[in-house]
Amino acid sequence: MNTLAAKVSRQRHLFARFASVCVLVALALLLLPVAAHADGYSMTQTYISATVEADGSLTVVEGRQFDFDDDINGVFWEINTGSNQQGGTAGVDVLSVEEEDTAFNKVDSANKGDSGVYTVEQTGDGVRIKVFSPHESGDSAIYYVSYTMTGAVMNWADTAELYWKFVGDGWSADSDDVEMEVCFANAAAGTAAVKGDNFRAWGHGPLTGDVSLDEDEPMVTYTIPCVHQGEFAEARIAFPSDWVPQLAASGEERMSTILSEEKEWADEANARRAHARMIANALAVLSVVAAAQSLCSSCASASPSRFSRTNISAMCLRPTIPPCFRPS
Repeated sequence: MNTLAAKVSRQRHLFARFASVCVLVALALLLLPVAAHADGYSMTQTYISATVEADGSLTVVEGRQFDFDDDINGVFWEINTGSNQQGGTAGVDVLSVEEEDTAFNKVDSANKGDSGVYTVEQTGDGVRIKVFSPHESGDSAIYYVSYTMTGAVMNWADTAELYWKFVGDGWSADSDDVEMEVCFANAAAGTAAVKGDNFRAWGHGPLTGDVSLDEDEPMVTYTIPCVHQGEFAEARIAFPSDWVPQLAASGEERMSTILSEEKEWADEANARRAHARMIANALAVLSVVAAAQSLCSSCASASPSRFSRTNISAMCLRPTIPPCFRPS
């Protein structure tokens, strides 16, 4: 009788520990980003091409694929602006909107059911484009928006700097499979790019992003598996001042400040990554241990004639934590 009571007590103890692990896992899952899509569509691919012109303006083409799971009248497009580090204000001039090879017409206003037109309005932190393009559930469409932006590039005494939030936090759905390329129209006529010296790049946003530099082109490429709703992705690039000869330069030096800020932010990102890795590994270990103990308990209650001894070895699964935007 005492043996039976001890066995029941041990099983209850193991169940309590297993339940505690389940609670920890559930809490951890709640902290993970949840895929979000707007009512009626999701954005499954985003490609952005940006060219830094000689006057410091950006010429941008954004392409996004929308997959519709409801009948919709059109989509919204968000472009962030704001102020730069020299006190200037970014401005956007929308040049065109296209669906596949069909150009849309800009109008002052439009109504539900209209097609092939778009409107542009200024918001508190940017520009909102309303694209009128009815689609049915199950359809897919690729839209292209072309625009110029001023104020994202600054010229300093010792470097030029692009500081640009290329995916803003105002989108109502996740932006999946994001790729953004930045090239420089006047680079061939200026100082040669030296990666890690006069040509550097950083990214701010999801830790799953990556940035690479090609000093031969020269070009910078950003890739991010997903920018979740409410998040943003931001590019920061330092490059020779004579690549933007028509942009007036400040007398202030900037490179040391850029390097200092980026080191601090990289340290913070590394700490966040290490913390996430620690939690993931701890949860993996606890889950395996709990499962092993549960199996041991089952084995212990089996007939001794079948199982005289049970040896269980558990291997901890070590999830790979993807890198953050890596400074080059």
